[in-house]
Amino acid sequence: MRIRFERTWIRIACLVIAFFIANGVGNTAPEGPRIADSAPKLSPVPTSRDSIGSLKGVPIAIPSGYIFFGTEYEGEDQWSGKRVKGAITYDTPIQSISLRVHLPDVAPLTAQNEATWQQFLKMSREESDWIIVAVEARQFDVSGAGWVQGFVARHREGQNTDPAGWHYERQGEKRFGLTTESLVGGRDRAKHWISDRDLLYDADGWRVVMLCDAHGSRPSLMCMQFFPIPEINAYVNVHYHITRLKDWSDMQNQLTGLIKQFVASGRAAAAQPRRGAVPE
Repeated sequence: MRIRFERTWIRIACLVIAFFIANGVGNTAPEGPRIADSAPKLSPVPTSRDSIGSLKGVPIAIPSGYIFFGTEYEGEDQWSGKRVKGAITYDTPIQSISLRVHLPDVAPLTAQNEATWQQFLKMSREESDWIIVAVEARQFDVSGAGWVQGFVARHREGQNTDPAGWHYERQGEKRFGLTTESLVGGRDRAKHWISDRDLLYDADGWRVVMLCDAHGSRPSLMCMQFFPIPEINAYVNVHYHITRLKDWSDMQNQLTGLIKQFVASGRAAAAQPRRGAVPE
């Protein structure tokens, strides 16, 4: 199961790298989607540029300003270019959603924050106001208890079988309220840098699990935060610079509230007569 998570993040990392290559790292990125003059309100009637669909049977509508790489529907493949044919409706199953979120106002891309988004695209991450968020519905059942515990156990077990001898040991002090385990006992650290991440989790409430880079230069140290939203039977992963780790709980609460707003908007629109289809 840990392999599936690694593949998910390899997939996301490849998409990010491809995006920067296509737009020219260090250069001004070409004009993207049209930017709203202000943060769009969550309307019960989405526009044709918004993303709609179904997360495990739950209708959802996402304003276009939040969409980063896009929405991938069941049966689609971003690598091959395979797309769903016909109209997208609130019954069209979603596999994953890639979002860009501005903090601390939890806003989409707007004219007011475009400059900071351009800075983010230049890979100026340490002081960035932006985080990248993925909502994944293709893997695992997160509707019940135990998802976070299972994640921790799978990741720890997978690392403990590393042929280089790495294994996780719990550290004495918590980091921002999170139990922390670090890799110790291995050899050839330089050859295993991609897996050299601390494992952090909320051992009291089991609400969240994280993987944070343990070594490297400060500008490149990143965290990946995973948490379930049982109401939509999907999990969220968030990618941000390690300096934001102290805000993990606030970010999780904000993002959970935002995604529930998307769900409320989708449910309201899907319930309207002759509504709920966005042209292909």
